[in-house]
Parts: sequence; structure tokens; C-alpha cells
Amino acid sequence: GLPVLCEKPLAYTLAEADRLAELGGGTPALMVGYMKQYDPAVAEAARLLDDLGGPERVHAVEVTVLHAGGDRQLAFANLPPAPGDVPAGEAARLRAADEALLDAAVGADPRARTLYRILVNSVCHDLSLLRLFTGAPATVDHVTTWPVRPGGPAEPSVDISGQLPGGGRYGIRWLNLPHYPAYRETVTLHHARGSLELVFPSPYLLNAPTALTVVDDHGGGERRSVFRSVTEAFEQELVAFHAMVTAGAAPLTGIDGGAADI
Repeated sequence: GLPVLCEKPLAYTLAEADRLAELGGGTPALMVGYMKQYDPAVAEAARLLDDLGGPERVHAVEVTVLHAGGDRQLAFANLPPAPGDVPAGEAARLRAADEALLDAAVGADPRARTLYRILVNSVCHDLSLLRLFTGAPATVDHVTTWPVRPGGPAEPSVDISGQLPGGGRYGIRWLNLPHYPAYRETVTLHHARGSLELVFPSPYLLNAPTALTVVDDHGGGERRSVFRSVTEAFEQELVAFHAMVTAGAAPLTGIDGGAADI
């Protein structure tokens, strides 16, 4: 009976998502925490795409994530060591529950489990942006993983491609680069007359602007313009959650959207 802001992933299994839908009763009662959907640069890109004629105008979407290690992303904050205040027995119980859900979702193959964790914990942000701009992927035609180098990080890099609902193509390349100097995520929508390119900094850098570069034809030449806003995406997400709680406004991602990403 309470409105919920749920961090991603919404769940590990579709069965959980179905159960949440039953409990939700069909009213906007749950928002999934995809803050990038509320980024002012994303909202401006969505507006410009609508002016161009909507999702069917998109020829291709290219996504590249340079995933620097967590220590690199958080070094600026000078955080103290984690206090370890969760009782060891409780932490173990929660980990076991997660492992059981992963068993149900993808089975015991460790490579499948690793890939699935990357998808539902990180690539899900890019899937949420695809849903916002073009609709969820119509197909997944190719997926591959590869290590950075022998003996490198446990998590591989991931490459995914397929077809968009309007007939265009998408490609997502998630590169696990633990020693890369800074996190960077680029999402580019190409259409017949130009491109919309979003460059996201590390999400931990609050009020660091996402840059939207608009490339279009101007009198037979190329014109580039850049939109930036220091309005924080996390705060805009909370404003939207307030509207859901007080006025029943539908979130950009509810239970259905979270289930689509799963």
C-alpha cells in the first residue's frame, strides 16, 4: 500500500516482477531508480527527437560505456573505509538469497551469472534510455564477452547488438576498464540528417553536467550545438517520485519497464 522508489535492478527474475505487478494493483505505485532518464540533457534529446518525427527516424543507436573501477569513480569523495556494521550472518543470508534468485534466473553457469549481473546492474541504464528514446530492443542478435587480458579483472567486457522496434539497429559496448582514469558513457542516436550525442560523466559527481551535442545539416554544412545543465538528475528523479506519490503521475519506468529490462 506504500509508494516505492526501487533501486535497479527491479528484480532478478520475471516471477518477482509479476508478483510486484499483482501487489501494485495497476496504479502507479513503484518507480525504478533510473536517474539518467531524468537527466535534463536526456529530456532535451527526447524533445528534439520528437521534433524530428519520433523513434522511427532513428537509424542507429550506439552506446559505449568506459567502466572505470569503483575506486577510480569515488576517489574524489575521500570516503572512509566501510564500517562493516551489517552482521555477518545477515549479510550471508542475503547473499544466499541473491544466489538462489540467480539460479532461478540463469542457472549455475558462472559466465552466464557474471554477464547477467553486468546487464541488470549497469547495462540496464542503457536499456532504460533505449526504451525512452526508441522503445525496448526488438531483438538481441549478438552478445559476446571477452577479458581485458589474461589474469585481468573477473568481470569481462560485453558487446550487444540487435534491432530496434522501428527497424533501426542498436549496439551496446560495455568495456570493463578498472584502471581507466574516469568513467564515461556515450549514447548517440543517428538519424538521416544528423545525430544526438549524450556524454555522461560518473554518476557520483553530483551536478556535473551531461553534454548533449546536436549535429545537423545547416545550409549544406555541418552545425554543432551543445546543451548542458547542472540540474542534478537524482534530484529530478525525486521530484518525479513526489509527483507519483502526491498526484499519481506515472513514472518513466515502473514495474512494466523494469520487467522489460529483465
